[in-house]
Amino acid sequence: MRFIDDDNKFLTTPITMREVRKETFSMKALKAPGPDGVQPLFYQHFWNTIAMSLFQFCQKCFHENLFLADLNNSYITLIPKTKNPENISQFRPITLCNVSYKILAEIIVDRLRPILCRTISPQQASFLPGRQASDNIFVTQEIIHTLMNLKGKSGGLILKIDLEKAYDMADWDFLESVLKWFNVEKSFCNLIMSCVKNTTTSILWNGTPLTSFNPSRGLRQGDPLSPYLFVMCMEYLSALILDKVNQNKWKGIKASPNRPTITHLFFADDLILFTKK
Repeated sequence: MRFIDDDNKFLTTPITMREVRKETFSMKALKAPGPDGVQPLFYQHFWNTIAMSLFQFCQKCFHENLFLADLNNSYITLIPKTKNPENISQFRPITLCNVSYKILAEIIVDRLRPILCRTISPQQASFLPGRQASDNIFVTQEIIHTLMNLKGKSGGLILKIDLEKAYDMADWDFLESVLKWFNVEKSFCNLIMSCVKNTTTSILWNGTPLTSFNPSRGLRQGDPLSPYLFVMCMEYLSALILDKVNQNKWKGIKASPNRPTITHLFFADDLILFTKK
């Protein structure tokens, strides 16, 4: 399902001081700072002094559909996944963004979230309120149980695809085409893409930033926008699968005769495909 006119009207409504204050005070005060070295605590403690300047800044970004690259610089810190990591794949890259960027990004997310809860198909269970990955786990277990107890020549195929690299390697042109496919209003689409593209980043090595560079693809882990943009990209893939189903080129599997046909399920960074033999 794509965005309707009322959705786009809600997305492009002028920003309010209430939204800016809400996002500022919803952050954990001592979160790791970005390149500006300022934590949310500063914005919260000196709110009465900086509130109007911060509000006007966010208002300008919405009005011009642009987030300035100078304020969208970030650090990447490498968090080890194991106790004694031995290679780069055993680190998780987390992006540390400036608080001013995160405030604007959270406002965008707060506007997108209720629309995505309605438009994203039930095959996706991650990142959206009211949905749990455990739901898809239970469905997958039911399908596996069904296949293991099948008799005769009939059977099915389950294929698990790791999407971890898809998050880090997402093509920005593809992302923009997905936003247009969702019918996101052009000005709001431009604002989102400026948040994604207008950025420089540096890797923190022993607490010291290395030479900065300009990424050319990927979604930043640690950016409030990234999970929801990834969900939208996966929804496009889901639509392609369902299109093949409607053309009778793909047949899913039922856990029992009275259950719906399952063709695919998404997890945070995994995709499971189901089809009859």
